[in-house]
Amino acid sequence: MDVPGIEVLKKGEVNLGTSIMAVQFKGGVVIGADSRTTTGSYIANRVTDKLTHVHDRIYCCRSGSAADTQAVASIVHYYLQMYE
Repeated sequence: MDVPGIEVLKKGEVNLGTSIMAVQFKGGVVIGADSRTTTGSYIANRVTDKLTHVHDRIYCCRSGSAADTQAVASIVHYYLQMYE
């Protein structure tokens, strides 16, 4: 079945991308992410935390280069602490 905007994998293809989602409801927001870190097709870690608490009501949902996204989240956290 073809769904507009949804890419269907061909037989034998594997998607190694990060899955992150957030759902808003009347009482707040729920965020979630997968926990797998890959290096090419090799799974380097199966229990990575991709949700980083930055401030009281702010989380950073990370994907891409782990080192870069961890650094950005840390820098943002630092600057937010300075302006409290």
